[in-house]
Amino acid sequence: MAKTLDVPVELRQFNKLFNELAYYNDDSIVFDDFLTYTISMFMFYEHRDIDNLNRIKSNYKNGFKGFYELFKELINVMGKMITDEGSWYDPLGDYYMIISSRGKKSSMGQFFTPPEICDVMTMLNFPKDQTIKCQKVSDPTCGSGRILLSFHAFNPGNLVFGDDLDPMCAKMSVINMVMHGCEGQVNHMDSLAVKWFKGWNINPLIHRLGIPNVTPIKNEDHAFSVEVWEAKKNEVEEKVPIVKRGQLTLF
Repeated sequence: MAKTLDVPVELRQFNKLFNELAYYNDDSIVFDDFLTYTISMFMFYEHRDIDNLNRIKSNYKNGFKGFYELFKELINVMGKMITDEGSWYDPLGDYYMIISSRGKKSSMGQFFTPPEICDVMTMLNFPKDQTIKCQKVSDPTCGSGRILLSFHAFNPGNLVFGDDLDPMCAKMSVINMVMHGCEGQVNHMDSLAVKWFKGWNINPLIHRLGIPNVTPIKNEDHAFSVEVWEAKKNEVEEKVPIVKRGQLTLF
């Protein structure tokens, strides 16, 4: 459990509600279950992972309703911290680092780029005097999605694609991106080996329905990043010279 003094003021009520759930399980498990629950809240019923939700409900019993309270507080925090169209905020990444720094679970060992650095990187790569629209931007190691959130805040109207080998990071990116109004995909995958495990479409129906939404990617054939990184991998392999093996001589 994270102590109140370790938590930013804006996340203290979130921390209080989280600690009530942490009574039932380890912090890392509760956090991952909350991510799963939150993603389902942005899905239509037919797309939800009912088996996983039933598992969570069974594990927490009467405490299950606490996830809804935590979800409401997440929405509340986002509403307070995002003050205009050009701002963004990553509460999940911040809270993840707080609880991971106090725990010993190897499943929570990530640290993310500070928001200010993300914004500097965005401004250096995409100057304000350049209009960027209808482009595809990807991050093969997206973490909680901060680089893509920053890019979206400065350059709305593009498609963003985030990939990460850590399933918890991928889930954080899904939630962050859908709540910021991004459009694109997030994949739980190994970008180097181009091995895909799971993926989500981010806000595919937002223009039609006007509400944030998530749908699961059926298989890797529908994952844009798999095609991109497979092509990059093949390109690199073609450029690498073939070295003949054998005994070397100095003369």
